Amino acid sequence: MVESTGITIGLHPTNKKKLGSGSVSIGFMVDLLAETMAMLEKNHIACRFEDGKSEKYIHFDDLDGTDLYFVDPKWE
Repeated sequence: MVESTGITIGLHPTNKKKLGSGSVSIGFMVDLLAETMAMLEKNHIACRFEDGKSEKYIHFDDLDGTDLYFVDPKWE
């Protein structure tokens, strides 16, 4: 995780078979996940919602196949 004023970026291994991003996924923390998903859908970006135990994710790929995600952590 890399943090700076107003942004947190996570770099994590991925288990995807395609190699657009190699074995790395890049994540961005957001506060308003529903609005973020609506923005992706409005721009015709295929995405997948995942509701984890301590966070919620929206997974998607960029034009080069890089594995990206937005996350809304629910850490206590």
